[in-house]
Amino acid sequence: MLCALTDDYANFEGKCETFELDEYAARAQERDKKRHAEALVSEENNKVMSAAAWFLWIFLLSILNTAILAAGSSWNFLFGLGMTTVWEQIYLAFVGPLDTLAITVSVLISSIFLPIGIYARKLSKTAFIIGIILYGIDTLIMLVFVAWIPIIIHGIVLFLMIRGYRLIDTVKPSEPEIGENILDSASL
Repeated sequence: MLCALTDDYANFEGKCETFELDEYAARAQERDKKRHAEALVSEENNKVMSAAAWFLWIFLLSILNTAILAAGSSWNFLFGLGMTTVWEQIYLAFVGPLDTLAITVSVLISSIFLPIGIYARKLSKTAFIIGIILYGIDTLIMLVFVAWIPIIIHGIVLFLMIRGYRLIDTVKPSEPEIGENILDSASL
């Protein structure tokens, strides 16, 4: 293979002494690197936001499950909480149909996931950790009752939550060092 600049045979050892990257090519390389980095951050941001959204879905679907059960149906969403299901089934068995007390307790249990979801969407690691622990406990409750499909779904959702948690640092805007003037780095 001949070098287009020198007409010598290329040996691919070291850097060509006569090669110079022109300004246009250098800018194009930098632009491509920046676009690639932005695409990776955007993809990772989508994964974090998707993981955070699970906390909100759990909240919503658990409340819907309670409403469906209170209406007299036995049908429910598989993504709901085992904690509320156990509470409601114990209440049905020992007290009777769900009344205001039973529904209130179920809604309060489910509502724990609302602020967790809100703060997780703001990239709060603490919210993610608390949510993962609580949903992990809920998964253990499902294990006690050997409900395989909800256990599998809980496992997948936990995996997605943990993946989102691990990506937070890659999408969180970097904070300036102590003493660094933010205006110094901004182009005015």
